[in-house]
Parts: sequence; C-alpha cells; structure tokens
Amino acid sequence: MVKQSLQTLFRDLLIHSLPVEQAWEELERLDVHNLGLGWNDILGSPEIERGALQTLFERLAEPGIDGPHDGYEADLLIAGVKPIGYCKISSCHSLAIEPRDVRNRERLDHAVAIGMLSSRKVTIVDCHPRSDRFYCQPDRVPDMEELIDVHKEFWGASHAALARLSKPVGSYFGFTALDTSFIVDKPRTSSESLRNTQRWCRAQSMLMTAPRSHHFSDGWEPDI
Repeated sequence: MVKQSLQTLFRDLLIHSLPVEQAWEELERLDVHNLGLGWNDILGSPEIERGALQTLFERLAEPGIDGPHDGYEADLLIAGVKPIGYCKISSCHSLAIEPRDVRNRERLDHAVAIGMLSSRKVTIVDCHPRSDRFYCQPDRVPDMEELIDVHKEFWGASHAALARLSKPVGSYFGFTALDTSFIVDKPRTSSESLRNTQRWCRAQSMLMTAPRSHHFSDGWEPDI
C-alpha cells in the first residue's frame, strides 16, 4: 500500500510538473524519509520512465541542503557515489547510539573487510575527546588522509586549517557547491522534516547513477 502511494505520487509529480516547493510538501506528507523505499520501488510502476524519474530527482535535489547526506552516508559510500565519509564511534558525551547508526557502521565495516572501501580510525584528544572512523573509496585514500589532518585541527578550534586543503572542503564529501554554501550560511527557514525530504531526493538522485548497488551482492546484512 505504501509503495503504491509513492508510485501514485510520483506519477502525479511527473504528469503535472508541480513546483519544487509543492513537490517537497507532498513528499513530506508521505514521510518518504522514513518509508525505507527508494527509486527502484517507484520504477515498479510501468507508467514511470527511468530517465524522467532521474530528471525529477535532480530537480528536487538541486537546491543546497544542510547535511545533504545525513541518514544516507552508508548507502552512498557502499554504492560508490560518495568519495569520503565518517562517523563518530566514541565521545566524551553520553549520547545514545541509534540502532540504525550501529547497523550502518556494521555495513561500512563489512565493505572495508571485502575491499570495497578503505577506512581509518582517528582519535582526537583535547578538552572534548572523541574517536571517529573515516571511510573512503579506495582511490581516494590520499584525499582522506589530507582531510584527516585538517579534521584533527578543526576539532581543536583551528578553523584556519581548512585553508590548507587542496580543494573546497565540501568536495571531499561529495557535496555540491550549493550544499557547501548552504551549510556555511546556515539558513533556518525550513523544517527539519522538509530537509530530510530533500536529503531523500538527493540520495535517490545519486543512487540512480551509482556504479554499484548499495546492497551487497552476497546478500550480507548486519545481524542486529
């Protein structure tokens, strides 16, 4: 029933070419961020053509987004469309770790174990000790190492270290120029749920052109 509702909504979006803002509202109403469905589920409808769907996702994902890959980093890294990402694995703050975050970290570690991704743990020791694990595509290890050096200083309050990077910081993570600008400006005009809707659209746009699936070919899934 949920999949059919999503297919119906996208048929309407494609036929009526709704303005971006109205399309976001319709997708937010359906709560696409929490459905667990993706672009391949929408293509299950014979009336929806892949090229048109790709164009629609690109249109819906075009504006800059704060935290553009939040909630989808593991999928995008495993699919090969995100160059570098990282996750917090320990902190001085007693924050509960969501089961979804644990599951995604297990998936990323499995991708490293089978040679799909490269990884490195980084521990930062200052007034707020923390440990992060970076993941990257195997051909982006030099970029990851460059970013890690700056990452350590960034958390030490040395934002000037970003100027030493050889390219804009957002490009290391696969962000668009608009994303980077949006993050820096930090506008607060849209609801968090609406930003999550945009993130879902961005993830689907990227996954449609990914060189591989974000599901493992051997069917492996975390046992959690």
